[in-house]
Amino acid sequence: MKEISKKINSVNFKIKLAGDNGFHLIPISEHDVQSIINVYHRIKPIKLLGVIDIIPSLVNILIVFDRSMTSFETIVNEIIELLKNKKIYQNKQNYLWEIPVCYDREFAKDINYVSEMCKIKPCEVFKIHSEKIYTVKMMGFLPGLPFMGDLNNKLYLPRKAEPRLRVPSGSVGIAMNQTVIYPQESPGGWNLIGRIPVNIFERRKKKAILFSVGDKVKFKDIPIKDFEKIFNKNLIRPYELKKTKIQ
Repeated sequence: MKEISKKINSVNFKIKLAGDNGFHLIPISEHDVQSIINVYHRIKPIKLLGVIDIIPSLVNILIVFDRSMTSFETIVNEIIELLKNKKIYQNKQNYLWEIPVCYDREFAKDINYVSEMCKIKPCEVFKIHSEKIYTVKMMGFLPGLPFMGDLNNKLYLPRKAEPRLRVPSGSVGIAMNQTVIYPQESPGGWNLIGRIPVNIFERRKKKAILFSVGDKVKFKDIPIKDFEKIFNKNLIRPYELKKTKIQ
């Protein structure tokens, strides 16, 4: 284990076991989300023998493997070689998405609380939220739910002490230094400030989940009449969102 740890340190990561068939890759620099994204996109397409899943989070990457097909040492050594060999780097194509959002009070259920806690007028909350370009740093806890950052520090506040039992699909919430979009109706404890009129988990499409880790998101403020128009179009067929390749 000491020898493996020394090797993985040479590519600026640490390692921590996660049971008998998994381990975490942890950046030596804490909260280095960009390194996590880069390494995830480098090793994910390779299809390493015996690897069942590769799961990025805000602080590490979890590698899950089948011990009947491979070993911990084999996988770690393969990953180290991948990270050292720049020639076989396979860059995942990411996109900048323009997402229409309506901040009407009908959807901004928590705007008064957010405004009071952050000591900012509601209109300023919406402006601050929409002027930032966010990075999709992690996916979960629902299929297609993006955890996006970093939120402007002026909007920093905790999640709700008592989560709602029902949050509508498309709701936009904020908490701590992140913002999320609910891909489907579910319970949730994020502070709601708006709603989007389209599906980010779209069963009618071959690729049901819209976002990938590393994508960028820019919210575009729209009035409620445009929300209703896009929402109704999306009921008939999936609404095509504007996206731009990230170089």
